[in-house]
Amino acid sequence: MSSRTTRTLGRAAAATATLALLAAGTVTAHADAYRHRDATGDVTVTSDTAAQGTRTRVDPGQRNPDLTNLTIQHTRYKVTVATAARAYGGIDDNWHARIVTSKGDRFDLTRSVSTGAEDPSKPFIGVTRNGYRVSCDGIVVSRTSSGVIAQVPTRCLGRPWKVRAGVVAQVYYRESGEGDQSGRDDVLRDRAASTTPALSPWVLL
Repeated sequence: MSSRTTRTLGRAAAATATLALLAAGTVTAHADAYRHRDATGDVTVTSDTAAQGTRTRVDPGQRNPDLTNLTIQHTRYKVTVATAARAYGGIDDNWHARIVTSKGDRFDLTRSVSTGAEDPSKPFIGVTRNGYRVSCDGIVVSRTSSGVIAQVPTRCLGRPWKVRAGVVAQVYYRESGEGDQSGRDDVLRDRAASTTPALSPWVLL
């Protein structure tokens, strides 16, 4: 096994272990955490066809991408944002976390997968600060057995003493000449009327 493969498996295992600790309610020393359980059956489905135009409705029976839990953990060295969903994945899917810091910065982290990409098995990970693309070693956004988790070193955020965060997930069920159909859920709203995530209360260090 190559060293690159070993490192990749190691990061995936670490992410899964972190999500398990969060779900179990384990918080490391010198940390604060926020947990929220989202209502189920609140996916906003948008259909766009030439015949009927754009229609938007909440579909109580749609499981994908129905977010159910949000956990935010803020330690001295890392901020973790994790969500669980009843189901997640489609022709295209996009997971968007926003982190706002006590220093006034806005960080947006996205994990997008598209079947039309050159390599559909490889997700695109995007990170912006106040609307401008940035890069910082140590940022990980990955799938888990129950959802998606983002881990951001606090040095990448400017070492803030408190943060707020939120998540919106969106999947496309159909993309064709007959029309598109997608579903969206905001983990902190009963209805995802916007692609901009609602934000949690402040989570202190």
